[in-house]
Amino acid sequence: MRVLIIDDEAGIRKTTRMAIEACGHTVVEAGNAARALRVLGESEFDAIFLDLKLGDDDGVELLTRIKAINPNQIVVMFTAYATVATAIKAVKLGAFDFIPKPFTPQAIRDMLVRIANSHIREKTTTSHGREIPKSLEPVVCLDSKEYRVQRAFDGALKAAPTLAPILIRGAKGVGKRSLAHAIHKRSCVKDSTFLEIPGRALKKDVLSELTEGTVYVHEIAEMDLELQGYFLHWLEDVLEKRFSQTHEAIKRLRFIASSSYDLEACVKKGSFREDLLYRLNVVSVHLPGLHERALDFERLCEEAISFYCERLGRSVLSINPEVVTQLRHYAWPENFREFNRVIKHAVTTATGNAIELHDLPIDWKKGLGLKLQHESSDLHEHEAELIERVMSESRNLDEAAHKLGIAASTLYRKRQKLGLT
Repeated sequence: MRVLIIDDEAGIRKTTRMAIEACGHTVVEAGNAARALRVLGESEFDAIFLDLKLGDDDGVELLTRIKAINPNQIVVMFTAYATVATAIKAVKLGAFDFIPKPFTPQAIRDMLVRIANSHIREKTTTSHGREIPKSLEPVVCLDSKEYRVQRAFDGALKAAPTLAPILIRGAKGVGKRSLAHAIHKRSCVKDSTFLEIPGRALKKDVLSELTEGTVYVHEIAEMDLELQGYFLHWLEDVLEKRFSQTHEAIKRLRFIASSSYDLEACVKKGSFREDLLYRLNVVSVHLPGLHERALDFERLCEEAISFYCERLGRSVLSINPEVVTQLRHYAWPENFREFNRVIKHAVTTATGNAIELHDLPIDWKKGLGLKLQHESSDLHEHEAELIERVMSESRNLDEAAHKLGIAASTLYRKRQKLGLT
């Protein structure tokens, strides 16, 4: 990506440049509005990082001029704590998001990933007219053959058309952000802003500026305890105002929170308010981990392989069924984050037409081997348990084979080999 940094502080520009260049991107700097507009007249950029306070210049005014030049331009605002409310206004004017000062290099890297993953950027095509996926990672699949997983998705999406607060629980990497986006796209505020804020960064002045769209607070357990009380009253006030004819704007505000923490345990420790948990828990959805999606695994592998093949410019690869079996029985402590890394590595290094076990990352295979070595039952026993469970839930062999994503003849042979017939 080509990135433009607009900030009157040389130190901020240097820190931001180093973080961006470390990710392999090209950077151009501008210390004021005049220089920025001159550069924009000479070149195009995939993203712009713009400070709200540019000495004598107004960052919001410059944002307006940039969006007039290119309405699709991605602009991320830098803002000090005291100007977070102004940053919210900037988002409403078309800014992609904002980063509060002081920030870390990791905050810049995270924002670059979000920019690459966004659907705001225009799609490019190959000479054959085939779309190239712009996101860095596959979107988490929000349908499942597993009853418990599908029930979680259904519960969240059924509540999407309403404006009821929704709490999404689950370990890191299970797809909470993907589900939050899916809820927004199915809501009555889908044409308004989707604003994502970390719980630890939420401030009173931010809340006071929110009137419409979807507000997604991730890791809400990290919210300051004192702010939790203020937030509870704000949330109750918003809900009450919806019944008033004089607050039409409030009727277009929807709130989603997520947490990878055990909130009940946080209540017991005194780090999270019980009354706030009660208020948020009206519509609560728990997303199971990747290891609980055994029936989806072959499809998840195929979709991830297809995604990375297209993104990396490779011809489509298949995957050895035995590799799928090994992947299915791994615990996946980091869920889709780890799964995507493994599949991407395999697609990158595969030398044949199918992904084999030797194409998987060496460090990951070592962990897998140790895990399997110390489990109380071996891989065949795990496979036998899965097959027996699916058979008990199916009317016949063909239906069970279809659920497992394999041929009926393959399932028949596996049952013979495992002594299940």
